[in-house]
Amino acid sequence: MGLFLNALISFLLVAAAIYFFVVAPMNRLKGPGEIATKACTECTSEIPLAAKRCPMCTAPQAAG
Repeated sequence: MGLFLNALISFLLVAAAIYFFVVAPMNRLKGPGEIATKACTECTSEIPLAAKRCPMCTAPQAAG
């Protein structure tokens, strides 16, 4: 039982160190992503910029 707890605690410590010293700083450096959505002209739901029709109300969307 003691070996299992030792391995579990070691694993958790290494995972936390990797997260806080590698993953979190990389996410901060990446910054916010580019906005790739627009509002539908009819129902104001968020749709992709390239959409030709709204998936919620099927209203045609202007190009661009």
